[in-house]
Amino acid sequence: MPEDEPHWISKLAARERARRERIEVFQTSAPTFVKLLANEIASDVGHFEMEFPGGKCHIEAIPEKGTITVICSGYQRSTSATVQMHPHTQRISCSYENCGSNREWEETLEISALGIHSKDVSPDYTAKRLSEKILKPVLFPAL
Repeated sequence: MPEDEPHWISKLAARERARRERIEVFQTSAPTFVKLLANEIASDVGHFEMEFPGGKCHIEAIPEKGTITVICSGYQRSTSATVQMHPHTQRISCSYENCGSNREWEETLEISALGIHSKDVSPDYTAKRLSEKILKPVLFPAL
């Protein structure tokens, strides 16, 4: 190995530091995004409950853990969604109960000066889009 070439550990260390920094920034921004998303979900659930007064839903957001749970008891078997932020992969995932099969999904998010968002759109638009994606199987499991 030529003397002027950096040691292989130094090369990987630089990449690892950048990776850790991205994780930290995502982790720091996640609670703000979870609050934004939970507010959008609550707004959409409010609209659903106006359309279907018997469709009671409960939303629990834990921003510091990056989770949101939505439970709708308007059906014979309650439907639910669990949303989880994943700082290490910069992804968000959603899993469901009693909403039909093959509904789970995972999506990559980006971090910028705006905060956490989907590619080329604002955090607000990302929250609106994700709220619909999260709630459709919970509120309308037969559709």
